[in-house]
Amino acid sequence: MADKKYDGGRPNIPADIDRSVRTQAGHRCSITFCNEHTYLEIHHIDENRANNNIDNLILLCDKHHKMAHAGKIDRKSLREYKNKLNINIPNLNLLDIKAVQYFQNKIPPEGVILRLRNEEFIGRLEKYFVDSIHELQYFWQSPYAQFQDAELQNSSKELLASCERLSRTLAQKTFGARDGADYYEIPPEYPTDHFYNEANALINDARAVCAAYDSFARNAISKGLNF
Repeated sequence: MADKKYDGGRPNIPADIDRSVRTQAGHRCSITFCNEHTYLEIHHIDENRANNNIDNLILLCDKHHKMAHAGKIDRKSLREYKNKLNINIPNLNLLDIKAVQYFQNKIPPEGVILRLRNEEFIGRLEKYFVDSIHELQYFWQSPYAQFQDAELQNSSKELLASCERLSRTLAQKTFGARDGADYYEIPPEYPTDHFYNEANALINDARAVCAAYDSFARNAISKGLNF
């Protein structure tokens, strides 16, 4: 059917097709990394409301639905998102899926994990950054980090252990500012070799956290979850 813009009233989407679209998307927005599950709307990719073929329908949150209508998400992109749903059907129970999504929101890769990938630990570390490192281990000690899937559970344990090591090393190697400022640092008066040995210990533990995080993410992706 040729594409055409919306015109006239909106024909009702048959209940069985509506249900299939929502189930296929896991009752959340189909855009990768968007976990909105409350305000969801079905969008016709070709903008033809009469074309209720399931391959032409995609579940979007209100924000992404508006972006699709404004052309900020084009039809080709929408079809790619739709195709990912066809191949990425999670092979996990609902609790494990929700737990992975919880950590995606709490520990986005562009946050503390990205900083840990690049941090050299040779300058002042802001208090909020140090606190975020300590908080990592508390996230992974929570009941949400207990998975029924064996591979995710093993990955979760490895990530918790690496977070605990980094947190301990950070507490041992850095000290709060003596003037009461909100930062931590390896004492700069240490002899050069000692100073860089301390920094390297932190770097190695930080890299281990990132590697464990990546392993967890790969396991989640291999089971069909967007991560």
